[in-house]
Amino acid sequence: MPTISLRLFILLLLYHMLFTLVFHHYLMVHGGDSRAYWEFSIGNYRPASQWMDYFEYGNFFMQWLNYFPAKQWGLPYYVGNMIYGLLAFVGFAELLRLGLAHWGWNSSSRWANGWIAALFLPGIHFWTAGVGKEAILWIGTIWVLKGLAGPFRNGYWTLLGIFLALMTRPIHGALLIGMVLFFVITDPNVRSAPYRWYLWSTIGTAGIVALLILQRQTHLPAFSLQALADFLSSQQRFLESFGAFSYVPMHEYTWPERLWAVLFRPLPWEAVGIWQWAAALENSLLLLAFIAAIVRYCWYRPHLHLPRFLTMGLLLTGGMLLIYMVTLNNLGIIMRMKSIFTPFIGILCARCIVFSKKHPTFDRI
Repeated sequence: MPTISLRLFILLLLYHMLFTLVFHHYLMVHGGDSRAYWEFSIGNYRPASQWMDYFEYGNFFMQWLNYFPAKQWGLPYYVGNMIYGLLAFVGFAELLRLGLAHWGWNSSSRWANGWIAALFLPGIHFWTAGVGKEAILWIGTIWVLKGLAGPFRNGYWTLLGIFLALMTRPIHGALLIGMVLFFVITDPNVRSAPYRWYLWSTIGTAGIVALLILQRQTHLPAFSLQALADFLSSQQRFLESFGAFSYVPMHEYTWPERLWAVLFRPLPWEAVGIWQWAAALENSLLLLAFIAAIVRYCWYRPHLHLPRFLTMGLLLTGGMLLIYMVTLNNLGIIMRMKSIFTPFIGILCARCIVFSKKHPTFDRI
């Protein structure tokens, strides 16, 4: 049913580009790093003027990506938001394609297609709708999943995705490398491939590079538990120094309280202002879906047959949420940084809530 597929992609495109308009308005009113990336006004620890001067991880990499369209060609900021918004849409389109390739479109039960609703969660669309790290991390992550869905045919997408994620946010890239390594070790087809040694050596080299970048970024004197604990404490003290309204004392929380804060806060009674209300509404919907999924799964115990892209996405989500639990203490930052993982949680919840005890009949589209 190609018409259904086309309609879904068009609807997703229009929905996402609407958020590009909202994102542009928000940044023009409130300011933020997004404009600084495009206008090259963000503070750097060393001077840079030429394109390759910016080739480094983090903020430098964002300016490296923006050098020609923003600095050389002088394109305005709203054009930059459109470029990034369209790039991020490619990630949504690829994730939709992966899901349809696995589950198809169930024409006999529209509820069985409820997983598609997870692709319309507003938080991720807002934070990936314009110039920013989340847009690059989102498309990088989806390209990694796309490559893993067909490693012998699309493996280069995995390498490109790892490069973008590692240069944008090294810890995210490092976890992606770990996820790919897990796949390479556990997948029997890869283990028996004649050129598996080239694949393993490539992933191993990428892992070493990621560790070196992380050590440089964190200024760890060595990889030890004490050095890591000191760094995590310094990160939380740094964020606390801003005195943000949405600060939460994560260092005083138990582990379940930290997980609750990362996954579901703020809730409506904690929200102040329209933007926090929007975040609280999404968290409430996610919480209700989470509860319903647990109840349905515990009652029926279905065998879900999760596809590889979702399994890997959930592994990455778990790793990043654990890192956020020990490094972040600001609900605003948590909402932004966790946004690119909510679709995976939403898809899992939807598959737990709506399932068929029999093998469903569906149309491949």
